[in-house]
Amino acid sequence: IASEPHVTMKVIEGYLPSIYKHHQLSQIHMLCGAMQKCWKPDPKERPSATECSKTIGWIPNVIPVIKCGEQFATRSAPLLLQIGEIHRLQDRMADASKAFVQGLAIARATEDRATLAALLIGLALVYQFQSKDKEAEACYNEALALSKILGSEIGRANALLGLGRIQRARSKHSAAESCYTEALDIFRSVAEDSDRANALVALGGVRQTRSKYIEAESFLTEVLDVKDSNRVKAEVSYDEASSIHASIKDAPSPDNVSPGPEIVQGEYSHHFETETSCGQSPCIYQSGRNHVGQANALEGLGDVQRARSPFAEAEESYMKAFAIYRIIGDDLGQANALLDLGNVQRAQCNNSQAEASLNRALAIYQSIGNELGTAHVFDGLGHVQRTCSKYIEAEESFRKALSIFCGIGYNLGRANALVGLGHVQRERFMHTQAEASLTEALAMFECIGNERGQANSLIGIGRLQGDYCNYAEAEASYRKALTICESIEDVLGRASALNGLGHAQCARSKYAEAEASYTDALAAQNSIGDDLGRANTLSGLASVQRKISRDVEAEASLMESLAIYTKMENDLGRANSSLELAEVRLHQNRYAEGKILINDAARISEQCSYTWAKITARELLEKVADMERSLTPPSLLVSPNITHVGI
Repeated sequence: IASEPHVTMKVIEGYLPSIYKHHQLSQIHMLCGAMQKCWKPDPKERPSATECSKTIGWIPNVIPVIKCGEQFATRSAPLLLQIGEIHRLQDRMADASKAFVQGLAIARATEDRATLAALLIGLALVYQFQSKDKEAEACYNEALALSKILGSEIGRANALLGLGRIQRARSKHSAAESCYTEALDIFRSVAEDSDRANALVALGGVRQTRSKYIEAESFLTEVLDVKDSNRVKAEVSYDEASSIHASIKDAPSPDNVSPGPEIVQGEYSHHFETETSCGQSPCIYQSGRNHVGQANALEGLGDVQRARSPFAEAEESYMKAFAIYRIIGDDLGQANALLDLGNVQRAQCNNSQAEASLNRALAIYQSIGNELGTAHVFDGLGHVQRTCSKYIEAEESFRKALSIFCGIGYNLGRANALVGLGHVQRERFMHTQAEASLTEALAMFECIGNERGQANSLIGIGRLQGDYCNYAEAEASYRKALTICESIEDVLGRASALNGLGHAQCARSKYAEAEASYTDALAAQNSIGDDLGRANTLSGLASVQRKISRDVEAEASLMESLAIYTKMENDLGRANSSLELAEVRLHQNRYAEGKILINDAARISEQCSYTWAKITARELLEKVADMERSLTPPSLLVSPNITHVGI
């Protein structure tokens, strides 16, 4: 635009340049958020000069290097620390790692121990993102030792939070809780309330995880007192954190900012630290800072509620968090809350709502250029689409997630996407490709030491082995997965392994063992509200009940599984359960009811191109016709000559 009047008109009409797409400004989302608020048409919505000053104070800054002739002097360690942080918060981990490593060399040479400790924590966060937990742990331990020497309680607490995240990622929840508790004690004694609230969110997260596992285990061990104690502790932690953030009067100084803890939602971990944690929000105005803490605590409270299965309450908490992020203009916070909301809606079988929430999150992540969030949404969409038997769309979503995870070097996300892709490929009868995906995922999980991922891969491989009728090998894979899941207290994984084990045992005519495996799986799935898993297990249990001539029980199991599949819009499950239930009805000479179920299965399988179900439905209809003819008196049979009259 060449003329000033045109520029004025564009501004008046609201046509403003895209800040987040600007090459330099996009490096610092906090500055972008501040500028967007300053550009609000309504003056009342713009921040005051004081708020702007506080915002700029939060932005990473260090005096730049002095130019010596045509050459720049070596950058200082503090400057490299800030440069590394900017890169890290934008998911440019290779650039962040380079800056941190350069800064470490300078800090060691100049004996700048305070900056060295901060650089070690920054590098540890990069290593965690890259699934290099051993390297991250070494950095945190060195930072912890330095902080003790320096007498820096804040530094020690920050290092403990990092070590807690490492232990939690390894499913060592007791060790994680110990680290978080020690960090919380430090923050309570010397730090600002915002740091204390961040520690409470982390502690609440690990306690809710332990509570969920103990609750499921209580079906067998009856440790109800421990279960209730941990769940209450978790909710108290989150409520206390929310109250603290609501009462904060002054933001802590930039020097006292601690890396914020990650809030893990199932397998959809957003990041080891989001920009909304601990003052790293895109909009850090004084009021916004307090709201960010409340929203963070609300997300944590939603996780606790979700683990206890009151999904409506969890959904409400996520929606409240989303509303706060929206009020303060925090795009990343909105996207994260929507991702959580989509996950809990999927858990409630509200697949259309889940898809809508995930797509809204996707639009925001893409608009701000957040690749990690974009990949997590694609992964979530893949699971929703797979549940709805939209296998082509699901495969495309998993491949998109896989491509992004590979591009940014996030190996854990890459391995998880491979597992999802492998399951879809198996369900599309692409067994060779499925085996390759699951085998690659298993190797990656073993490399990064992720036991939960190893178990999930083994379960998928066990299913493939069952498809090939290698039931002894399948049983061995399921038992390996079961051992891992029990050692890390993974209830969902344990239930899946038991379900697969039941299938393999039934195929090998070990009916008593199969029934016991299915019964244990159902107990765990009921405790955590895993409806899809419950439907799958009920279908397998019905197969055992039919084998031992308990048709009435088999009919009840299949009717329940069919109702769940129908509610979840799972076409593959509906077709399978309808055909199995039809066979039970035919065995009971209830031909009319059986035909209705077979016709339903034929219609569903035609819609989703499920070849096996189409063939089976056709064969069963022919069987029904033969049965009906054998039971019909000859005088009532229609003559072929009469059939063709009028044609």
